[in-house]
Amino acid sequence: MNNTLLLDLDDTLLNSNMDEFIPAYFKLLSLNLQDIIEPGVMFNGLMKGTNKMLKKTSPEGSLSDVFSSEFYELIQVPEKDLAPRLEYFYDEVFPELGSLTSIKPDAIEFVEKAFKQDDRVVIATNPLFPLKAVEHRLRWAGLAPEDYQFSLITAFEDFHFAKENIAYFPEIFGRLGWPDGPVLMVGNDFSMDIEPARKAGFPVFWVPDGSGSYSIHDDIPTGHLGDVFPWIEDQPIENLLITFDDLVSIKSVLSATPAVFHGWLNPKGKFRLTCPDSDNNKVINIISDLAEAELKNIKTLAELLDQNRVGINDIPLYLHPLPSEDQTESTQPLNDFLCRRLQLLDLIGCTEDFMGGLNRDEHFEIIEMLKVVVIQDINSFRIAI
Repeated sequence: MNNTLLLDLDDTLLNSNMDEFIPAYFKLLSLNLQDIIEPGVMFNGLMKGTNKMLKKTSPEGSLSDVFSSEFYELIQVPEKDLAPRLEYFYDEVFPELGSLTSIKPDAIEFVEKAFKQDDRVVIATNPLFPLKAVEHRLRWAGLAPEDYQFSLITAFEDFHFAKENIAYFPEIFGRLGWPDGPVLMVGNDFSMDIEPARKAGFPVFWVPDGSGSYSIHDDIPTGHLGDVFPWIEDQPIENLLITFDDLVSIKSVLSATPAVFHGWLNPKGKFRLTCPDSDNNKVINIISDLAEAELKNIKTLAELLDQNRVGINDIPLYLHPLPSEDQTESTQPLNDFLCRRLQLLDLIGCTEDFMGGLNRDEHFEIIEMLKVVVIQDINSFRIAI
């Protein structure tokens, strides 16, 4: 059975000191646009736009949407006027930063082996860069996207969550159509790659880059890239499957689902996966069914919670979204589903706060009910693809 490998990029596949790279990147961009934007204003816009992406928790809108809303308001230059200059920068100037990075030969060997055995390979880098920038970084790593058919590359045009939000990981898997078989997130950064993926229920393998001291976690597989495939071969299949055993991992999938469908209906990035029938009503019909089912999900969860004891009385159950003048036949079902899903997530957040007050049977019943919703979402990805 083929593996699905989610691979971090910086210091996993590419030697790059991000503490050095990011300031150099921001400085180079500011200098190249200083004729129209004062460098201090540019830097402030970049920082605040990036922080907005890092803090994003809602599946509404892509990361580029939230970045642009903050960035262009601060720099006071219309996006349409700046777009040609940014295209030129990423095509012609950004590659100069490659000198701050270096190839990791073991990473190239690892990726080539993965492709030889027909594994799915996802470049699971924090999607704070435009796709063009990520493609350049892959070329610097000796893994040019022209030469390797990656299943998906995460970039800010198409993705809705940064790695800081664990919904990032099920968003990737939803975009792939939630394939069967072994899954593994491989990365060097424990706090950015390993810990959040694990919270989302994903199997992980930690490859510390050796640049500093670190503590060994006995319950987490650790080693070099060359150790990954031997470790996979030694594992029972149940150790390599995504699990949903608690509210945190369940909530990550439920948060990612509207983001996946928004990405399919609002394509921007070259490396997005599209549904074969995205030009007809198939995806819209799936979303409509999900929106209808969500009414039942909200009511069922509300009934399972003791309103007086758990404290959900203050959460209004808006089962129907407010009408919007700009809705169309294609966007209304997604809007309906999004509003209802956010309502369900509010209830789950309330459940998390009061889980300690539930007895074992009540706890189990809620978890099992929500697992059914997760399975419903996963099936919708598979039907869409």
